[in-house]
Amino acid sequence: MFAKNKSLKTLMLKISSIITLCFISISLIAQTDTIPSFYKDSTGKLFVATGSHVYLYVGITPDGSKSFRLKGDNGNQPLHWSGHGLKQLTHLNLFLGRTVSLDLFADALPPKTSIKYESGKDIQKDNTTYLSGQCIIELSAIDPDAGLKEIFYSINGEANTKYIEPISLKSEGSYRFSVFSIDNVGNTENIATHNIVVDNTPPQSQLDFNGDIFENIVSGRSSLTISSIDANEVKQTFFSIDSSKMTPYIKPIKTSTLSEGEHTINWYSVDEVDNAELVKSFVFYVDKTPPLVFEEVAGNTYILAGKEYSSGRSQLKIASVDNKAGVKGIYYSLNGSEFKQYDKPVYLSDIIGTVSLRSYAIDNVGNKSISDSQSEVFTMPTVDITGPQIYYNFGEPKISLKDTVWIGPKTKIAIKISDTGAGVNRVNYKIKGRNEKLYTEPFTIDTLGIQNILCTAYDNVDNVNLISFTFGVDNKAPIIYYHYSIEPIGFLNENGESIPIFSKGLKLYLAATDNISGVDRLTYTLNNTNEVKYNSPIEKFKSNTTYTLLIKSIDALGNNSEKTIKFRVE
Repeated sequence: MFAKNKSLKTLMLKISSIITLCFISISLIAQTDTIPSFYKDSTGKLFVATGSHVYLYVGITPDGSKSFRLKGDNGNQPLHWSGHGLKQLTHLNLFLGRTVSLDLFADALPPKTSIKYESGKDIQKDNTTYLSGQCIIELSAIDPDAGLKEIFYSINGEANTKYIEPISLKSEGSYRFSVFSIDNVGNTENIATHNIVVDNTPPQSQLDFNGDIFENIVSGRSSLTISSIDANEVKQTFFSIDSSKMTPYIKPIKTSTLSEGEHTINWYSVDEVDNAELVKSFVFYVDKTPPLVFEEVAGNTYILAGKEYSSGRSQLKIASVDNKAGVKGIYYSLNGSEFKQYDKPVYLSDIIGTVSLRSYAIDNVGNKSISDSQSEVFTMPTVDITGPQIYYNFGEPKISLKDTVWIGPKTKIAIKISDTGAGVNRVNYKIKGRNEKLYTEPFTIDTLGIQNILCTAYDNVDNVNLISFTFGVDNKAPIIYYHYSIEPIGFLNENGESIPIFSKGLKLYLAATDNISGVDRLTYTLNNTNEVKYNSPIEKFKSNTTYTLLIKSIDALGNNSEKTIKFRVE
């Protein structure tokens, strides 16, 4: 009996020793690789993906062949583990008289991927990484349990690619870089997307002058500003003037702090990833000196310093010179009147008695000379230096269109002049593009288009006055149109003329157009009857009658046109 029990225990020990537990799980697929739910590492530690179905088999061979699936209390339902961590399978070893544990690690955590940038410089701004230089991306991931199997990445939405070696971003631009990792039991990391901008372009900056400037010359009241733009962000702008060291640009540079004369400004900008712009230069001149003014009263008998002389043609002449920017304008005032711009010698003969003169000049950058508080004083006799007054008018017909007077080819143009001094001598007029003529009586112009007339009037002491006026001439008559309401049913040949034939019920529509002054009137005469103003379609034609229709149109300036048509109604 004892021998029999002993052999039974031995048999149970052998069976217990050769039982093989096999765990078969569903397959997890990432990319094209099949990832098992079970994984055994180099130390023999067994991992299973959390939630995987596990089936228990018993066999009598080490390789697991000839094994049979065991059924538990829950029937054919597979085993599975939830949660992350170490799990144990236990069974009672009757031979040893104790419980044997089989360790199993349920892995529920995916790997964690890290990204590293190798570039000239990288910065983070608004959830975006800015890189410069040679941009290399290195990926790494850790999984403390089942271990990392693969890392995948995608650029700008392209298909996922298995990470093997560092990735080079060779072209400038914006990238959407996505990355995730998978461990040895198929736990997949959530996709992390990184916005990356590769910027190898330096900022672009420009120099601007505020205030008085003429070419490259500025006044002492101006300022210099430097503005920069960059795809990323400008970090700093530097400048130097002449031989000074480069200094960070903070605010506009006032030319009042610079000496008068020529200067050179150098500047450049750097962006946040250290792309540096090539140094730019500009040469400018600071002009703080106002012009000098010289005054002279010229006349054959006139002398300065307050002595009175007769001069019918005395003139004020003012000249000015400037050291750099050049004279922009000269201004003068006589006897306390408002300052006027000087552009040619000024006749003084219409002033009687004492004359006081003040003047100043401005250069092209706004430097202004100061008029002397002591004015020049002199005396002049009174003579007539006023030219005749010129007037003109247009006869009829005439109209105004968009601030321009338009006349017809028969409209007369009259010129009138008057003089309160020495009296009128003559007046000449010149139509643009033609020779000058002496005006004797009203005249007409029949040339189409915009015209310009220059009138020159002289009095008996050769004082001159000029006037120029512009107007338009319309010599084109309206264009007449007619339209039959129905198609002709045939044609009648009469003296070599083809006359259309229409059926009863014909309506005839008339119209006219004029490109300039517009149609004033449209009339018609039917078979030599009374002339009728056209207001509506002509109709109610008699049958078996041939009609001759005379159409007339006249525009607002008297230009008229005529058109005759013949037709027959059956």
